[in-house]
Amino acid sequence: DEAYELGKNVFGEEALTELISCVTDPKHADGKTVVILAGYKANMLAMLDTNPGAKSRFRKTWEFPDWTADDCTTFVAQRAQATGFTIRPDGGVPAELRSGFAALLPRPGWANARDAVSAYEEMVEARAGRVYDTPEIEPEFVFDDANAAMAALLKHQPEGESVAANVRKHPDAFDFASAQLRHSAP
Repeated sequence: DEAYELGKNVFGEEALTELISCVTDPKHADGKTVVILAGYKANMLAMLDTNPGAKSRFRKTWEFPDWTADDCTTFVAQRAQATGFTIRPDGGVPAELRSGFAALLPRPGWANARDAVSAYEEMVEARAGRVYDTPEIEPEFVFDDANAAMAALLKHQPEGESVAANVRKHPDAFDFASAQLRHSAP
C-alpha cells in the first residue's frame, strides 16, 4: 500500500529499480511471482512515470471507487453494532455522519476507510466523556457523539480538494500531468 512512495528520492528510485529488476528475473517471470502495488491513482501514475520500465512491467490495474458518505456512514453503523453500541435511526446520528462525511470527502488527505475508522474512534471518545458521570444502561451513540466526531475530523482536514476529488473531476488531466512529469524531470 502507498506504493507511490517508490520512485521518490534516491532510496525510492533505487527500490523501484530493484523491484523491476526482480520481476524481470527469470526465476520470477511468467507468473511465478505476483507484485501488487496499491495507492491513489494520480500518485501511482506519477510514480510509474519515474522509471521508464515501470509501466510496461505493471500493466494491469484495478480501480476501486472511493467510499461515498453513505458507505462511510454504513461502515460506522456496522462497527458500532459489532462492538455493542446502538445507533437509533431517528436520533440524528446517521444524518450527522452523512453530512460530516460529505464535507470531508473532497478535502485533501481524505482516506476512505481510515477516516471512517477515525470517525468511529472519535465517537467512542466523545461518548466516553458524555457518559463518564451518567452511565447508560444500553450503550449507544447519540447526535452529540457524532457531531463531536465530525467536528474533530473536519478540524484536522484542511479545506480544499483532495487528489481523489481532482482525479474524479479530471481523469484525463492526471494522465497528461503524469506524462508531463516524466518530460519535465531533470
